Amino acid sequence: MDNAVSRLLVLLLRAKELSASTQGMQNWKTLFNVTHDHEVPEKLGALLVLAGDAARQVIELHPDCTDGVNYWRSRIAAALTVSTLHSPWNEFFKYIDSHSISYLKMQAKLVNGERRTVLLDDSRLKSSHDALRMALDEIASSSLSPEAKLVLLDRVRSLIAAIENYAIFGQEAIFDLLKATAFDLGALKEAGQDVSGSKSLKEGLSILADLMTVASTIPVLGPPALALIQRITQ
Repeated sequence: MDNAVSRLLVLLLRAKELSASTQGMQNWKTLFNVTHDHEVPEKLGALLVLAGDAARQVIELHPDCTDGVNYWRSRIAAALTVSTLHSPWNEFFKYIDSHSISYLKMQAKLVNGERRTVLLDDSRLKSSHDALRMALDEIASSSLSPEAKLVLLDRVRSLIAAIENYAIFGQEAIFDLLKATAFDLGALKEAGQDVSGSKSLKEGLSILADLMTVASTIPVLGPPALALIQRITQ
């Protein structure tokens, strides 16, 4: 299921499989699928945000789990503040003990039973990502006004980043940006801008709207979003 608790658990289980003797920086880059050292601190900040979201999800649904939540959250905070990026990986992961993982597994099952939001299809998500990347060049070379280009390029880059960070922020971040992008496209069209020039943009957004129909906790929002995108990009 796609919720903050399950995403946090998956990341920690993947982290546990990495070599304990490898430098932390290298393992973080592997875990977050990034290339450069300077990208890691931003991802670590996002990991702390994810831990906070996961904690709130559990406590909102099951206040009696507060002690367990506080336990694994304090262990994660200690791991990220005491270890350094250049320490061996076990200097970080020794704080994420079996109790932390056990609490998270139990709490993920509880949340999964009440927040039944399915995972997005990886291949379709990648197709949308690739189409949106192509759309950047199409928008930049289009006949849109400079101001309109800036608006759309900013939205598309944000969508690309949300897709790339899906393992951390989940589908809500993607769908919130999708709805904002559809609104901006509609406003630009009302202002006389021709937003139909980028076929890749329409393809990428349509895939996301279709995924929203299948995966969203409010599936009835998907078809209207897809219809809106198709109408305003004609």
